[in-house]
Parts: sequence; structure tokens; C-alpha cells
Amino acid sequence: MVLGTLACTPPDPGPRDTDDTDVADPVEDCSGTRWVGAWAAAPSDTTDPIAGQTLRLVVTPLRGGEVARVRLSNRFGDAPLPLASVHLGVVDDGATLRAGTQRALRVELDLSNASADLSHHAADLAVRMVRPTQASLHAQRLGAVRLGLFAHVDFLDRTGTPHGVGDLGDHVIIGPDRDAPALEGFAAAGVPPDAITLRTDSDGAQLAAIHAGVGIGVLHADVGAADPSLRPVLPDLPLPAVDAWLVVYADLRALRRVRVVADHRASHLGTRWG
Repeated sequence: MVLGTLACTPPDPGPRDTDDTDVADPVEDCSGTRWVGAWAAAPSDTTDPIAGQTLRLVVTPLRGGEVARVRLSNRFGDAPLPLASVHLGVVDDGATLRAGTQRALRVELDLSNASADLSHHAADLAVRMVRPTQASLHAQRLGAVRLGLFAHVDFLDRTGTPHGVGDLGDHVIIGPDRDAPALEGFAAAGVPPDAITLRTDSDGAQLAAIHAGVGIGVLHADVGAADPSLRPVLPDLPLPAVDAWLVVYADLRALRRVRVVADHRASHLGTRWG
């Protein structure tokens, strides 16, 4: 286990004379913040197997900060390590936690749906959920993509099916991290950003987590409905639809091979989403 904190870090003072006492206090003179190690314990394979138990580990961080990050290792495990929940809090007297300090850890995956730069030929054509504004790109609307909440049947068997937005707080919610329009869509449906437990801006990562039975997440309604292992959750929840666009670099559309593929994709996806 490694505990890190987002802490103020002083600038490198560089070499100085040992008699020089006119030096700024490094705690007061900070150059910025970054993740620094505050405490660590090396993985070990000498511990007896532990299953179905609650573990409490009390640590003394060597560095303070505004935000904490925890990394857990399954280095010596021979199977995936399922964790029902992980919490972090400030110890008070003995083994008790200081009131109001306990926080459930949230998982953030650093993946992205960053759009390919078509103007630099990173791709010949792309399907985007936002209409491009560059004059050099040709955009064709394909239709409105309906969205819905879905979860794996195994997850719902374990946790039960929510019957209202208020019940979502008792479940793991998979959703966006920094994608502002997506977060606004969640909020409009009554799901605040702080209710999202697993956060990633990668649609692929969200889909994989839903398939793995991690929690409840948003999918294209037609994708979720076509998967027999998934079940809709709160199907009447008013999630906003998203316009889909087929985008081609304008100069490339004159090439027959690009135009043929683009027209085929537009016909297929237009029928699906139109």
C-alpha cells in the first residue's frame, strides 16, 4: 500500500553557503503542488490468506496535504482482488475515527475520449458526439443517440435494483471524470457528480467496468439493450440524447475511397440513430 498526498512543494534552493541563514522557509515558499509519497508498506507474501474480512490499517503520513491518494497492490495474488469498499479517515483516540473525516475512496481511470486531429491526418473520418467548429472539417448529422443506465445482471443480483434516483447513492456509479457536458447530463438527470464512484472519460473503460459487474453506468440505449447480460436501470430516467456527427476532413472527401466509406457509415449509423 502507498499513501500519497497532494502537497505544497518548495523550490530547489540549490547550493548555498552553510553560514547563510537568510533563506526562505520552504514551507512558506512553495513553488506549487504535486503528488508526494507520504507513507508506504512493501507487498508481502508471508501473510496468511485473508478473505471476507474487514481490515484496518493505521498509518502516520510523513507529509500533509489537501488531497490523499491510495494505491493498493495485488502483486502476490493469484486471482483478481475484489474490494467491497475502501474508506479513509483521521484517527482520533484509540481506534475511533474523528467525526466527519471518513471518506469512501473513489477510483479514477486516466483514460480519454480525446478526438483525433483530422486536420493533421490522425484519422480520415470520425464519429463524434459534438459538432466540430473547424471550417476545414465536413460534418454530417447522423441522428440523436439515446442514453440509458445499465448494469450487469450479476451486479443487480448482488445489490438489488434501484427503484428511484435516491437509491443510486447505495450503489457504485460509473461515470465521467472531467467531461463537462457528460457531467451536466448526469446532474440534469438528478445524479450529482460527487455520487459517481468510478470516474473515467473513456467510454470503453466505462463499458468494460459495467460488463465486469463493477456498477451502474450510462450506455447508448441500443448497445445496452442488445446485450443479454445487461439490464436497464431506471429506464424512465430522463437522460438527454446526444447528437452524433460523421466528420471528414473536407479535402479528403473528394477522394473516392474516403467518400465511399463515409457514405456507407452515414447510411448505416443514420439508420441506427436517425
